[in-house]
Amino acid sequence: MSIRLAAALLSATLLAPAAQAQVASPQVLCGSMGELAVAVMQNRQYGVPREDMLALAPEDGREVRVFRALIAEAYALPVQETRTGREDAIQGFRAAIEASCIQTIRGIT
Repeated sequence: MSIRLAAALLSATLLAPAAQAQVASPQVLCGSMGELAVAVMQNRQYGVPREDMLALAPEDGREVRVFRALIAEAYALPVQETRTGREDAIQGFRAAIEASCIQTIRGIT
């Protein structure tokens, strides 16, 4: 699953209720997605097994597909050997997810 698909799933999941309530901007929604991406990639880079991350996923609801997609994307990327490399990977993953999310929302609205 690509970062773009993961972002699209999360964007659609987050955007539907927000569109009804008209409260959150794309930047807020995608910022939340970026925070989740950071948490997932931090766990990836610092050695948390994929199975442990999957165990944290909700058991039902729209969010489960999104969370699993982010986990799949993060765990498809290599663990970096240095602290700087790990931090760069974490921030790069966040930036890619947020950018893809914003691009997806612009395509929806």
